[in-house]
Amino acid sequence: MIYLSLIFSGLFLGNILLNSLLGLPLFDSKTNSLKGPTQTGVFSLIISLLSAVVLYPVYHYVLKPIGIDFLYMIISVVVVSYVSLGVRFIAKQGGIEGVSDKHALLIPANAFIIGLSILVLNNTSYIEALVQVLGLALGYFLVLLMIYAIKPRLDLGAPKSFKGLPILLITLALIAMAFMGLAGIL
Repeated sequence: MIYLSLIFSGLFLGNILLNSLLGLPLFDSKTNSLKGPTQTGVFSLIISLLSAVVLYPVYHYVLKPIGIDFLYMIISVVVVSYVSLGVRFIAKQGGIEGVSDKHALLIPANAFIIGLSILVLNNTSYIEALVQVLGLALGYFLVLLMIYAIKPRLDLGAPKSFKGLPILLITLALIAMAFMGLAGIL
């Protein structure tokens, strides 16, 4: 039951994009393809899970016992970068079309992935950390798809000063409030 609670919390209540604006995507409103947000979401999901698989044991069983846990951020950036390169290499070797260098360069630098690596530290067990990362990554993917669906309609009726990023941030705030309304379910 706790695992379902962690996934639900990551999807809606603790959504890292809505609560912290980590990894805020800024899409072109001219884009008509669902391919970009889907690729970004799937690659972020895979990279965040694989990074969490590596980072939790490194922190709890190597860095913390030795007393050099202050190096965690540097190590997490290095691990995320190498995991991202590995996923990109496997995707290109597997013949997945559309794997661009843009995604390979943006995802490791994405604040979402680095923010998840910090959240991994707060869990008491390895499985709970992985389930929480899964829930948060799915929540990020959900909001990416929602932004893709909403973005072309945002600028239609907005005043000139609200077009673009301001109306997107207001819309994200309204979505975050709607998701917070689900807090009573848990």
